[in-house]
Amino acid sequence: MDSYAGKFRSPAEISYPVNVNVTSIHAFAEKVSLITNGNDPVGRAAALQLALQGSYVIVGDPDGSGEGGLDDLLELGTLAAAVNADASSPAGAAALSAGVHGKFERLDLLVNLFRSDGQGIAAAQTMIESVAELMTPRPKPRIVNVFPFPEQGDIPAVEAATMRLRCELPGHFQVNSIAVADETAAADDIARVVLFLLSGESKAIRGETIKIR
Repeated sequence: MDSYAGKFRSPAEISYPVNVNVTSIHAFAEKVSLITNGNDPVGRAAALQLALQGSYVIVGDPDGSGEGGLDDLLELGTLAAAVNADASSPAGAAALSAGVHGKFERLDLLVNLFRSDGQGIAAAQTMIESVAELMTPRPKPRIVNVFPFPEQGDIPAVEAATMRLRCELPGHFQVNSIAVADETAAADDIARVVLFLLSGESKAIRGETIKIR
């Protein structure tokens, strides 16, 4: 019987025809992230997971409760800040954009968390417009919109809005949405889907709505 000893090479020894990251499927080091609602369980989970992977994080604190998870982020040793602003209003979106500009002067990753009705979809678009100038100069700006659907909601409206954003934004932007119809889905699990869509591994996914149900 032939021996297979020495016939297998480690990833470091393999010459790949394309660039392949064999050490990590995520690369958020020194990227600036904005989570519009750090009080939302999914928002808090996404903020912590991004911080653990090296991202600088700004979280929105819409009700001024201070529960946006800022203390937890700072304990991880990452650069982080909270902005007392409600992203569902144009004034709140502008305040969050100003907070990012004042702290980092750039933005790589945006996670929108809004209701799944028409107002929430409009608020997501307003938030994107508010930070567009901060994101456009970045090489790989990525946006993920998260919409809960506790009851039968208008998922087609989210799908249409997401595809429209893909067509309207500059070509190097990547925008996708997540429609959460499963009330039992854990926030950490949803946040992992968010991080996948923010990562380079999802670069072929554009203008799509991922359904969790």
